Amino acid sequence: MARNPGWSEPRQVVARARRILDIAQLGLADLEGPDDRRKVPGLFTAVVFGVSVIDTLKTLRSRARKAFNTWYKPFEAELGADAVCQYLAALRNTIVHEGGAELMLTIVGPSDEEIRAAMAAERPGEEIHEFRTWPSLAWISHPPTGGTLIEFYEFDYEARQTLRDLPKEFLGRPVSDPATSSVLRLYLEYLERIVVSAEAEFGEAAAAVDATRP
Repeated sequence: MARNPGWSEPRQVVARARRILDIAQLGLADLEGPDDRRKVPGLFTAVVFGVSVIDTLKTLRSRARKAFNTWYKPFEAELGADAVCQYLAALRNTIVHEGGAELMLTIVGPSDEEIRAAMAAERPGEEIHEFRTWPSLAWISHPPTGGTLIEFYEFDYEARQTLRDLPKEFLGRPVSDPATSSVLRLYLEYLERIVVSAEAEFGEAAAAVDATRP
């Protein structure tokens, strides 16, 4: 198939990187969304297309080697030194070549303190012995009138598919929220900065400025 002559022009490369980043962000939205069927595909989409943003921008080297190398050098150093970026690059290869990735099932629900407070509010002044089950909390209550009352307290919880051994630091700083979606959001926000910088250096606006130069 014949390729558009402008396909490899720097402004076209940057435009494709922007579109790929948009797809990665849609994947993150699916991962964080309410539809459980879309969470794992969303995770894979965010990783595969996120890492592909850098691969796409690297093709600028074939058309503007000196300018690209100067522009990309600080980002290259950060990407090469960061554990999250290296982890996601390797994970992208696993997803593409092996059809998936090893995930952990994590159950997320209220804290023990929140559960005890809810139980105490249900039966104020009573002695409560509790134990957990999923998706309910069962406890044994001893009413003042004597006897034993067994009840079940329902609480909300969420089952999340999370990445195994995801690094806990990003760009030299501890990750405050180690959830998979939060780390991916930090990564995509970093890619956004790179793409914005590429747009300023090689995109439509830069091409327009170059066209006015003698």
